[in-house]
Amino acid sequence: MKENADKKSGAKERDIQIGDFVLIRQKSRNKFSSHFDPKPYRVVKVKGTTIIALRNGHYVTSNISFYKRIPRNDNNCDICETIKDDLNDDSFVDQPQNVQENELQVR
Repeated sequence: MKENADKKSGAKERDIQIGDFVLIRQKSRNKFSSHFDPKPYRVVKVKGTTIIALRNGHYVTSNISFYKRIPRNDNNCDICETIKDDLNDDSFVDQPQNVQENELQVR
């Protein structure tokens, strides 16, 4: 029964995991602006359909539908080059030391 409902509604499994790079949907300013923020975030925590992502010490908590995973194997895209630059940048931190575990809890 669930399979039929999922098939009818077009539901699909999301494969976003901790450590993946994602783009976050942004509000459209005009018809020329991008639907997603071009600077990638790194997924820090996943709990159900809620994801916490981090970029330069800035955390974003949103539903999984606001995220778009960046494929890791594609070496020809501009976003992948941006990710490599961010990884080489000292200001890009995976998990800052001053953040407590309770701040990363998803409610």
